[in-house]
Parts: sequence; C-alpha cells; structure tokens
Amino acid sequence: MDTTDQTPRFDLVSTWEEECGIFEYASALIGEKVLSERIEVVFARRLKRAEGLAQSSPDRTPPVDRCWATGDEPQTDLLEKLKSSRSDALWFQYHPSFFTKENLSELGQALKQAGYRQRVLTVHNPEGLAGTGFTSAFTHIIVHNEQTLVHLPEDVRPKSKVIPHFIYSREMFEPQETRDTFTLATVGFVAQNKQVPLLIEAFSMAHALYADMELHVLSSPFPTHASHFELSKIAAAIRHSPAKAAIKSDLSHKTMSQVLGDLSASDLLCLPYADTAESASGAARLGLAAGVPILRSESSIFSDLPGGDIVLTDCRPETIAEAILTLSQLPVLLSQKSAEIDSIYDEQNVSQTALRIAELLNENGG
Repeated sequence: MDTTDQTPRFDLVSTWEEECGIFEYASALIGEKVLSERIEVVFARRLKRAEGLAQSSPDRTPPVDRCWATGDEPQTDLLEKLKSSRSDALWFQYHPSFFTKENLSELGQALKQAGYRQRVLTVHNPEGLAGTGFTSAFTHIIVHNEQTLVHLPEDVRPKSKVIPHFIYSREMFEPQETRDTFTLATVGFVAQNKQVPLLIEAFSMAHALYADMELHVLSSPFPTHASHFELSKIAAAIRHSPAKAAIKSDLSHKTMSQVLGDLSASDLLCLPYADTAESASGAARLGLAAGVPILRSESSIFSDLPGGDIVLTDCRPETIAEAILTLSQLPVLLSQKSAEIDSIYDEQNVSQTALRIAELLNENGG
C-alpha cells in the first residue's frame, strides 16, 4: 500500500470471477468509482477448476489474492492476511456455504486482532451465524431486508442496517425491442427453490389455451452437482412439454449484459420461488434493471422489492397458468408496472448503494 496516499483503503472478502450471485453483487458495487478508487485487494475463494483465474492476480484491478476455500479445512492463509493487513477497513461478504462454524469462530477472533478501524459485514443469508461470535467482530452489519435482521444475534442488531439489494445499472446493456409474441422469461442461477420445472408446467397449461406466447429460460448452473442435477430436470421438463416448440432455452453461463438484453425484450419475468433463507433475489433486480414487470411468489426473498411486481396467491401450476393468461391480455397493467419500475430506479440504483457502503467503510476515518 502506498503510504503517501491518504485516501482510506479497504480489503474485500468475497467470491470473485466465478458463477456466483455474490460475486455479481460485489463486483457491480466495486465498479463504482466511490469504491473502485479505494479497494486494496480482494481476498477471494480459490477456484477448483484450472482455468487461469485460479492463481492470485496482484497486477489486476483490483488485485486478487485467492486465499480461502469452501470446506472443513482451516482458513490459515486468510486468517494471517486479515491480521497482517494495513488497510483501514474491511468489507466481508457472508454466505453459509462459504465457511464452517469453526472457521467463522476463528475468523471472528482474527478480526478482533486485526488493525481494521471499520469492519463491515454484508449478510446474504443468516444461516450458520448463531453461536459463532463472528458477527460481534464487525462494526457494521448490512442486511437486505427486515426479515433477515430478526435472524441475526440480538446483540448485533443495534449496529445492523438495512440496505436493499441495488437495481443493476441500465448502462450495462443495449435494450432490445419487445417481441410481437407475448414473451415470458425466467433467469438466475439454477437451484431447486427456483422451481423452473414448475414454471414450465404452468406455461404449458397456459399455452394450450393461448398459443401466441413464448417462454425464455435463461438459467445457468452453479458449479455444483445439485445445480447440474436441477439443470437436467429443467431440460427434461422442456423436452416433455407439449409446448416445447414455444420454449426457448439457453442454459449456459451468460454475461450480465446478455441476460439484461434478452430480458429487455420480454413482457414478464416469472419467478415462482419456494421460500428460502436467502435475503435478496439478484434475478428480480435484473428484471427491474431491464424494466420488466415481475410475476413472483410470496417468498420472503422478494420482501424488499420496491415495486414493479405482481404477487401470486400460491405456486400451484394452475394458479401460475391463470396469472400468465390474465396478464397476457392486460398490456395496460404491465405498462403501468414498467412505469412504476422506472420511477423507483434512481432510488435503488447501484451508485446510491455503493455510496452508502462507502460511508460505512469510511466512518470515523476508518
């Protein structure tokens, strides 16, 4: 670190340059000038696949040091780097799939010995935190909604703040013309709780009654066996659907700009999720960025959506099919929802969220 530069610097612990919603969240925020000019290093997860990115990259912007791994092994490298860092602040992305309870306890102790003046934790899913003491090592805790807040240990709630997941920047893509055919889309990383096979069943029922519609499945898998198994179920559901000719699928990994471009040509984003401990839906924020109304379940993952959504009373295929058919005949309602999205875009865009996080990192000169 350049000691002649008086700008406060911070380190980031996160997944990086891999198929992961938390990487997409963190990298979009780091792309904002208020954070990009201050980041010292990304302490990133090691990648299992040999693809060039598995090595640390000190010359990249920002520099990347792959020094931790998911699993039971001790996180010795990360512990030492946190304790020896000379940066002013730390921003840590938490998900229960990253570390064991034992590792969290050790990380909490290490952070209390570290020299960071401000330590900011973003909790993307509160499971696994209880009984570890990990959250007590942070000066500020960020959650995406009030529901997540009540699942945090009581002693850290006073220093916790709700900062909703931002809406992705509209500068990331070139909007496409809406198709002549009524077009539904679903996006996101493949997981069982996304219930894409259920959506395909519901679409097939709706298509049998109104054929002038298409479903675009823009899902992509995590690099896990469970995600790839769910992907095979989606492919089978499409293959056996009586409406398969009207279902367009791209199940490969796509860039954010590609997904947003495809979404912008759709009339409706369908997200019939089952309930989950995840605190925010990146897929829903993509829909808002593209200006597309969202048909969604009552899952708490959507509790912080600021508008532009239509809520299903339940997720039975018949209910979803009826909603699809009704909305396909109500273009005025969908236009109103799109206008609602436009009106809230400036309040929750990525720049505003990055500014709020930068203020926490820089509080009291830290």
